[in-house]
Amino acid sequence: MVQLIELSIGVLESFDKKESNKPVNLLRTKSDFWNGLLNGLLEIALASKPLLNSVERVKKLTEFDDKKNRGFYVDFRDKLLIPQIEITKTEFTETKVVVDRIFRFYKGLKILFHPNIKNHYKEEDIEILKNQLRVFIDEALKDYSFEKNKL
Repeated sequence: MVQLIELSIGVLESFDKKESNKPVNLLRTKSDFWNGLLNGLLEIALASKPLLNSVERVKKLTEFDDKKNRGFYVDFRDKLLIPQIEITKTEFTETKVVVDRIFRFYKGLKILFHPNIKNHYKEEDIEILKNQLRVFIDEALKDYSFEKNKL
């Protein structure tokens, strides 16, 4: 679930970056078609950086989860696995970045559904955000089964 949220945050950040970036005009050819195509591809590449970063963070989370599942906390492999030895400072820091992003996402949800939000934002803007969240949940989680993943 965390991986899905992280990727979704990356997609949203990429859309925001695309919207906030100025049009790219680095490449100039004699053809307007090629100018538009090449500069458009550069814009997409620049805007996709947050998504690519999210993909890398998800890979790190998977590696971290694999260590946990190998018995990081409860198993013996001819020796006791010690967190300070198994997890490097870099791994911890990279994972903490994702955890902090997830907590910000959760805080955003709490704010979005707080009864007093209407005192701070237009009701129309609130409904737009809630509808976007519904679409995200309906599309991203359509194949996810909470029943299958119960402990």
